[in-house]
Amino acid sequence: RHEYGQFALTGSQIFSLMKGASESLAGRVAIFELYPFSWAELNPHPTLQDTLEGMIRGFYPEFIATPEMSPLRWFDSFLMTYIERDVRNIRATIQIALFQKFLRLLAARAGQLINLSEIGKELGISAPTVHDWLEILEATYVIYLLKPYHTNVSKRYGKSSKIYFVDSGLLSFLVGIHSTDELIRS
Repeated sequence: RHEYGQFALTGSQIFSLMKGASESLAGRVAIFELYPFSWAELNPHPTLQDTLEGMIRGFYPEFIATPEMSPLRWFDSFLMTYIERDVRNIRATIQIALFQKFLRLLAARAGQLINLSEIGKELGISAPTVHDWLEILEATYVIYLLKPYHTNVSKRYGKSSKIYFVDSGLLSFLVGIHSTDELIRS
C-alpha cells in the first residue's frame, strides 16, 4: 500500500465489467478471478494458532493491509453492502432479511450436500428460488459449489453438489464463531 508503482485491483463489480468486456473488449482483455489470499501467499507454514486465527479473520485483502481491523465490524459492513449493492443489482426484488437468513442457513450447512427443497421449506421459498439465490452467491464468489465426481459422466450431473464458502472468515462470521476458543469448541 505504501510503495509506489504496486497495485492490487480488487472489487465485486464483475457484472458491469463483464458487460463492457463482452460488448467492446472481446479478444483484448484478460479476466482473472481473484479469490481471497491463500496460506501459500501469506504464510506457507502456519502454526496451529495462525491457522485458527486465519479461519476466524479470513483472507480478504483488507485484513492483510489493515491487521488491526475488527473482523466483526468488517464482515457486518461487507454483508450489508454486498446485499444492498451487488445482490440488488442482480435481483432488484430480493427480500434482504430473507436473503440474509438464507446465507446463515447455508453457512450452517457448509461442506454438506445441498437439498434445494429442504432449504426452501425451511425458509418458506420455492426450490427454484433457492437455486436462483445459489447462482447469485456463486456468481459473486461468496460460495463455491463442488460438483460431484463420478466415472459415469451422466451421474455427475444428476447428483447434488456440496456447498463451500470461498472465505473461512465470512463463514465463521455467519455461524457466529468470533474467537479461536469458540472455533475449537465448535
